[in-house]
Amino acid sequence: MKPTINPKATQLANEYRHTDGSEYEGGLVIVYNNEAGGWMRHLNNPQGWMPGCIAVDINGNQWVASGGDDYNGSEQWVAIPSDNDENKANSMNNTKHLMIDIEAAGKSTSAALLSIGAVFFDPATGELGEQFYQPIKLASAQYHGGTIDASTVEWWMKQSEEARSVFNAENRVSLKNALHELSCFIETTAGDADVHVWGNGPAYDNAILATAFHATWIKQPWSFSKDTCVRTMVMLGRQLGIDPKYDLPMKGEHHNALDDAIHQARYVSTIWQTLFAPHIAMPEEDCLECGGYGRVCTDADSIDGEETCEACHGSGAMKGSKAYEEHCNR
Repeated sequence: MKPTINPKATQLANEYRHTDGSEYEGGLVIVYNNEAGGWMRHLNNPQGWMPGCIAVDINGNQWVASGGDDYNGSEQWVAIPSDNDENKANSMNNTKHLMIDIEAAGKSTSAALLSIGAVFFDPATGELGEQFYQPIKLASAQYHGGTIDASTVEWWMKQSEEARSVFNAENRVSLKNALHELSCFIETTAGDADVHVWGNGPAYDNAILATAFHATWIKQPWSFSKDTCVRTMVMLGRQLGIDPKYDLPMKGEHHNALDDAIHQARYVSTIWQTLFAPHIAMPEEDCLECGGYGRVCTDADSIDGEETCEACHGSGAMKGSKAYEEHCNR
């Protein structure tokens, strides 16, 4: 079930801002169990919040902490689409985002393809769409000029049995058939929409696919100007202090092209949403414990410290966070 805007959360957030002073005009108010209990400057660190927490910005936009559990925290902030925001509602119709991952027998742009995985996704909401997966006959990839690198073969020999099953999968097809099926998948799903094709780096996934399309005389179904880099997003996320590539739990098998593509779509969406969340410069320091507005907590275990955080009320964590719950249950 898709999350929907919670009017009560918006009301509570507005009351919290008006009650607690003008310093809370920007950023996001956290609502948990029908109680506004904290404020944060940036939308980040979902692992520090319990599932179900709602972040509300000054314009009433909402994000819900999703996935995970009460002990380990949430996996990501998921944007809640607004009923009156036509651009958000039609984001997947006007522009499509496709995450692609490939497995190959080499590291150069001419590497022989082993499999292709792809998933459409909406980075603004984290919603996943149609999926594609196709293993490829190595001999066919080599026939069309694909190169095999000895060090990469040795690397594959050290991977799990599930990952190595791509070499003898029963549904393997020729390279031409795989690329043709990928083209049909993109064109059928995207229609007339612009398609941004995400891949790991300008010299790997997208570049290897471009070489393969050229070698098989099949027209690449997206413009080179729509190639989009996952690694750049990861770098931007780290500049913001988040690293969901490693913090988000991997679902599925490492080095399965589709599972990897889905994981990449999830962490790119997390970074995207953080980038486009409100970033309000405030004169006060962030609390080192909760990241909220206020003076730095001197001791997260004490509510009697001389300097206490105005956002987490001296507990070292805002209401709704795991640390706050642990503090209150002592």
